[in-house]
Amino acid sequence: MFTSMRRLGATLAAAVMIVPLAGCSGGDPISMPDVVGKSLDVAKSDVERAGFDDDVEVVGGGMFGIVVESNWSVCSQEPASGEPIAGAPRLTVDRSCADQDDEDGQGQAESPSETAAPEPEEEPAVVITDISVDKLLDKLNSAGMGGIKVGDQFRLTAELFESDAWGVGASGDFSVFLKAKGGKDDLLVFVEEADTKKWTNGTSVEMVVEMVEVTIDGETTDGWLKAQTVKTLSGGTTDKAKQAAAERTLVKDLAMYADIMNTSLGRTVIDSINPSADGVTVLLNPSMAGVTVMQAQTLITQWNQNIVDALAEAGRGSSDGSVKYFLGGQLVAQNKEILDPWSVDFKGVLDQ
Repeated sequence: MFTSMRRLGATLAAAVMIVPLAGCSGGDPISMPDVVGKSLDVAKSDVERAGFDDDVEVVGGGMFGIVVESNWSVCSQEPASGEPIAGAPRLTVDRSCADQDDEDGQGQAESPSETAAPEPEEEPAVVITDISVDKLLDKLNSAGMGGIKVGDQFRLTAELFESDAWGVGASGDFSVFLKAKGGKDDLLVFVEEADTKKWTNGTSVEMVVEMVEVTIDGETTDGWLKAQTVKTLSGGTTDKAKQAAAERTLVKDLAMYADIMNTSLGRTVIDSINPSADGVTVLLNPSMAGVTVMQAQTLITQWNQNIVDALAEAGRGSSDGSVKYFLGGQLVAQNKEILDPWSVDFKGVLDQ
């Protein structure tokens, strides 16, 4: 039975179905209305209202013919819109006319609502070029940036460098430095700050970076690199280890600062600068008693600003950023650690 139905369907599909309308009538030539794109039932009604009351040829209908006329669309017509109807009009129908060729070559324009939406164009695949840090830096520093354009992407493996200079810059982006030329140069890259939590000097990373434009003070320039993906390869650390390293650096830097101040003044004025859990203690040398109160206040204010900056670089906050100054075992100055750590309150012999 199924085979018989298929044969019957094939016969129906190939056949030209004649759909009778009303009886014939004479009169002046009738102009064919434009029915392309309309459902078959509406098209037939339009032809009838135009004055044609004879048979209309309907071509198409699929395997089982046309059951519900409103489910079929007119894809082409003969004669064309506006031409006189000399014989039975022919309407070619299909379920959808999106892929139907204009068989009669009339080139009738479809309205925007009847035109099939264009297929979205596929974006070309992004090309990622493998390159070393040194070669990428050379390209960026060459004429025309070596032909690198905004949007170009590069994959590189690098060692992180100069962590004390990492941070948010004028563009609002967080940046790190990659070691270049054996440590004689560096390459700045914008990254997500969250990715740097376990990074430190010497950490090895793999990055895909993209050339981007950046706007600073209203001026937009290219030549900047922004990480699209990052992967830590080795040398990662923990927050605790990073803080411990920062504290060791702080002790070293403060001792060096005391030496520089003593050397610049030609005598020992600071015996030691000692970091502690809640801040820093500065032990002043008794030679400070030989200067005026104003001179001592000026020196301590200057020292305090540099010491507070060092504490900030080490990650110290207001709760552990106290700086106290002692002379002969007496507290003579202390910074305003919470409200304004760079300012100093003087006490005892210096409170004048």
